[in-house]
Amino acid sequence: MGKAMGKGLDALLKSSKYDPRRVDTLKTYKEAVILALKDGIVTDDEATILANLAKNLGLTDEERDIVTQEAKAECEGNRPEPKHAPAPAPQDTTELEKETRSLRIENEALVKEMGHIKVLDDFLVKENASLSDKVKALKEDIKALEACK
Repeated sequence: MGKAMGKGLDALLKSSKYDPRRVDTLKTYKEAVILALKDGIVTDDEATILANLAKNLGLTDEERDIVTQEAKAECEGNRPEPKHAPAPAPQDTTELEKETRSLRIENEALVKEMGHIKVLDDFLVKENASLSDKVKALKEDIKALEACK
């Protein structure tokens, strides 16, 4: 699979031979993808940066996809194979599922609480406006009473 992707990149590079800057552009993007993949995952921030880089370098979607696949294949080929990685014990999975469920329930409770807080906040904003209007009216009444003295 890696060789097929390598051929894709080679084909891109060969078609770009007429313009050395294009070859450098493809290699630059590939190096950036490899750097982002170094820890095994591309974060949202890294994905945004890579998308902006591809756009700024003027890469087509096809070029970006081929270079990205090639970089992924290269990174996967360079990762050391895990030595006798133990399979997770069934109870570990169960514990993770329990923790996940617990976190989801907690998240739902927080979302509900945020909704209640929003309702209270809206109420307090309206109440504040109402009180401001009442204070303004009382000040006008006080001025009127003082004018009558």
